[in-house]
Amino acid sequence: MSKILEYIQDCYGITFESVFLSSLTFTKLYLYLKNKETFTVQTTPLLIDFTSKDSTIRFESFFGDFLGTRATSFTEMNLTTNTLNTSPVYENPLTPPWTGAGLINIKQRIIYLKITPTSGTIYKVDVFNNGLLYASFPNLSGTQDLLIYKNFFGITSGSDNATYGFTFKVQSETPITFTSELTYSIYLRDTGISGNPLDPTGGTNSQYLIYKANGTSQTTISDIEIKNFLPDITVEQFFTGLIKMFNLVVYPISETVFGLKPLEQYYEEGEIIDISDLVNKENTDITKPKLFKKIDFKHEKSINVLNNAFFTLNNLEYGNLFFDNTNSTYSEAYEIKTPFEDVMYERTTGTNFLTASFLDKDLKPYVPKPVLMYNNGLEAVSPNIKITDGSTTNSMANYLRFNNEVFLAGSATSYYQTLNFGAEISSWNLVTAMDGLYSKFYSAYIENLYSLKTRVINIKTILTPFLLTRIKLNTRLVIQNKRYIINTMTPELNSRETTLELDNTAQEIELQIYIRGYDRWVTKVAVGYLFGTYPASGNKYKDDLVTVSVPANATGIARQDYVLIEFYKGSTIMDVKSIMIAQNA
Repeated sequence: MSKILEYIQDCYGITFESVFLSSLTFTKLYLYLKNKETFTVQTTPLLIDFTSKDSTIRFESFFGDFLGTRATSFTEMNLTTNTLNTSPVYENPLTPPWTGAGLINIKQRIIYLKITPTSGTIYKVDVFNNGLLYASFPNLSGTQDLLIYKNFFGITSGSDNATYGFTFKVQSETPITFTSELTYSIYLRDTGISGNPLDPTGGTNSQYLIYKANGTSQTTISDIEIKNFLPDITVEQFFTGLIKMFNLVVYPISETVFGLKPLEQYYEEGEIIDISDLVNKENTDITKPKLFKKIDFKHEKSINVLNNAFFTLNNLEYGNLFFDNTNSTYSEAYEIKTPFEDVMYERTTGTNFLTASFLDKDLKPYVPKPVLMYNNGLEAVSPNIKITDGSTTNSMANYLRFNNEVFLAGSATSYYQTLNFGAEISSWNLVTAMDGLYSKFYSAYIENLYSLKTRVINIKTILTPFLLTRIKLNTRLVIQNKRYIINTMTPELNSRETTLELDNTAQEIELQIYIRGYDRWVTKVAVGYLFGTYPASGNKYKDDLVTVSVPANATGIARQDYVLIEFYKGSTIMDVKSIMIAQNA
């Protein structure tokens, strides 16, 4: 997923600045590529390279063959870009032998591509017009003369006056060596005395202008073309799905640079501004918020055989969650739905083999909606995995284990991150994985919003120009010693200290640190068992990650230590956060 997002940034000339995108929650996330029921190899297309072209134009007249020359060469063929550029402009007929006085009203363009391979390997030819697929010739074998284009142009009935920019690509499942020849001919005929271009007896003269380009010997590449397997989803749908899944806020830093943060961290880093003296107390209204009765958190419906069984047993789609507000007097519901399918995984009894089968309830293969999954690293498995094509069998003692959950702190089951919205039983450990998408990215904000103490306050105030340019969407306003999020009155979103409880093995954990509106932050060296397990960071002027290498606990007793973070405004310490790491015996 990180590579896909890099590609999107490159394509659109934008940049996302986000520590979240460098965290394990995102960097271990992968996109499953399946857009057909049955896998078929689709290799990298090879652009045909034309290295020479005829500089002599050949003519065939009505009175016999004639080989003439002209000062111009095959200018329509660009050997640098390997593009054939055609247009309705045509060469005047060569005289002699053209002697007729009639108008040249019948003109025709014909394009042939000849492929001569050195073996009988199956191959495919694609023709592109200005970068867009124009024609495709699949399942070819041996020498082929392919008719690419044939049509009239000019003033005749049914003429085609369009211009084209043709390029040609060859691909094959296994490498194939071939040569190529491109023929571009223009047919000219006069109208004769009758002036009727369709009168077969009227014209007395016709000529063919024949151009040729030759390609050098080339060999196709049998590498799999990844983009051919991408699921059917637009960039907008894909990016919006990420925002909904992780409750992200996108905000502009410049015209082409954007910040990307989970909502709670976005509010947490907002500046605190006291506007008590600027509030008109006589024009203040306090009301209860109009909140949705229910919020539905959904993924795309899956027709997977296990997902179908889960729904039958629970009357609920696997991974979905419904938040009900029992105190609401309103009936409206709100839906948060991702474009991704949350498939149910299965672990083979008594082994370390975990997989997902994309089969429907009739055990037939199906094309899933886009599926996100976590890479949990290389997993040993016994007995070995056997893969066969019917004649050859391969044996594997380990495999990359993908799942819809990932460990974020060693192997502690308390720190699973899952792609389910709610708490579901882990298919790997068979224990309830509590940290779903709702718990981690939505719960604090929504449950705070739905608190019985929550009120909406409407105020009138006159802000100075300085404050108008200073206040942002995540600014927390202080009025009479109470803090408010803009447009919503809530108790203060407290900066919660984080406690990690780990088992006694050596583990590596990753902490996300947000600068939260301060000038800089630094980590302080631990004084307990975490001494030397992470570096003193020096000054950090933006969000970043801190990796802590927790040693194994051989003391026989539980222990705890703290990672300390200091936040500064100028040279003054404004806040200190302590992250406790408790380790079992």
